[in-house]
Amino acid sequence: MTFSLTWMADVLKQAGLKVAPVDGWEDRGLGDVGPTLGVICHHTAGPRNGNMPSLDILIRGRPDLSGPLSQLGLGRDGTYYLIAAGRCNHAGKGSWKGNTSGNTNFIGIEAEHTGQPADPWPAVQMDAYHRGVAALLKHATRDAGDCAGHKDFAPGRKSDPTFDMAAFRARVAAIMSGAVPAPVLIPAAEPPAPGGAAGRPTLRRGATGPLVILLQQRLGLTADGSFGPRTEAAVRAFQRARGMVPDGIFGPKSWAALDAAPAAAPVVAAPPTNNGSSNMATEPWPNTLASKVLAAYINTKFGMSPGALMLRNPPMGAMPFYNNSASAGIREAELGIVAGDMLEFLAELSIPFEVGSALDPAHSELVAAMMTETAPSAGMSVAINNHYRFLDEV
Repeated sequence: MTFSLTWMADVLKQAGLKVAPVDGWEDRGLGDVGPTLGVICHHTAGPRNGNMPSLDILIRGRPDLSGPLSQLGLGRDGTYYLIAAGRCNHAGKGSWKGNTSGNTNFIGIEAEHTGQPADPWPAVQMDAYHRGVAALLKHATRDAGDCAGHKDFAPGRKSDPTFDMAAFRARVAAIMSGAVPAPVLIPAAEPPAPGGAAGRPTLRRGATGPLVILLQQRLGLTADGSFGPRTEAAVRAFQRARGMVPDGIFGPKSWAALDAAPAAAPVVAAPPTNNGSSNMATEPWPNTLASKVLAAYINTKFGMSPGALMLRNPPMGAMPFYNNSASAGIREAELGIVAGDMLEFLAELSIPFEVGSALDPAHSELVAAMMTETAPSAGMSVAINNHYRFLDEV
């Protein structure tokens, strides 16, 4: 059954915002909603790293609360994830302007944030938060006063979001009145080349065709011609490495940066070597979902099959992202980026997983395992299984 809030997709896109539909969102919900009386703003209190690592929890819920937990998720890069068009368990008991039916009559937005006062909100995320709320309220013929923080709706019970809601509503009101300029949109294509040749189009999630294949090849991905979440994650990594806004949209600035970048080196299988470790070249990966997803990540991002991994001893020392000639500090930083990208990869695949209590130490141990020269696959398995525990792991 398709629920009532499917209009959110077009409304957010028309506001110039980046939208990423989660498969099945139109039919997801705990029944349908009633008339939209407002918007309730939340934060996820999730991990510090990754764009939207709490996405799977928002879709599936927690052991104590069934999902979906919000209609929308807002990533750190300003992307709105369309989670559910129906009613969600996001509000609970409370009241705002006399309205007590939060789950039925308010749209819930869960923005990715740790909830820690010292954790700054990215400017691109806050701008998208303001503009998204303004667009939703305008469509529902409500005003900025109909936007509440969860802490406003349930004072004493909830404390999110961490920012000042009065200032937030003032900004939303200014956007709704037209006092704030519309966002500068990414051009649909590059300017025409000298001689009149058409510029390359802007590529984003959902794009297909030969230019997507070219982009994937240049980024070192397995080229299938479909700009999906894995290509988007690779684009973000490319942009982040060059100091650009990592929005995952490949427009004129990104094309120019790609033209200036060296082509990705092809992955060439190395012959088996022996550094004294036992059966490393033939030993299979442990039969856990964690290790298999790691292999899938490497295969997807770097075009190397798990079988090819097993021909390498040590496997990490021959990986495309393992820079043997770099200093230990640079190598550790690069591997840390890979560990963070892997978290995004897992979230975008909607694979349920729990992160250890201390995310940064987990990353450090993961990086240390990746850098181990004696038994990298065993060390990686330990680090993954200690800190990335999959709910359906065998």
